[in-house]
Amino acid sequence: MSGNRFVLRERLKRHPLFYFHFLNYKLNYLKIEAGTLNNIGLCYLELGNITKASDYYNEGLKIRETIDDESGIVESYLNLGNLYIRIGESLKAFSYFTRSLQKKKKNG
Repeated sequence: MSGNRFVLRERLKRHPLFYFHFLNYKLNYLKIEAGTLNNIGLCYLELGNITKASDYYNEGLKIRETIDDESGIVESYLNLGNLYIRIGESLKAFSYFTRSLQKKKKNG
């Protein structure tokens, strides 16, 4: 690599857009991680392991709340509502369904 190319490359590394690219990458990675945790929760729910399903749903929800993933939060609330319906806790289910609806209305 020639000296000029090396200098240009080093300058680009310090350019703010270079770092914004990695911030976006991390945000997308966290969305994927939260969605994966949600899917694992769904698998455990289908297998009848309510405790593990709840754990994975809540772990994914925490990530989604941290990164302000509004549509993901709505999905997590719906899944937690479905979990509580499955185990007969309709008041908790209603609470999650209501939160989901409110967030969806607020954010369109």
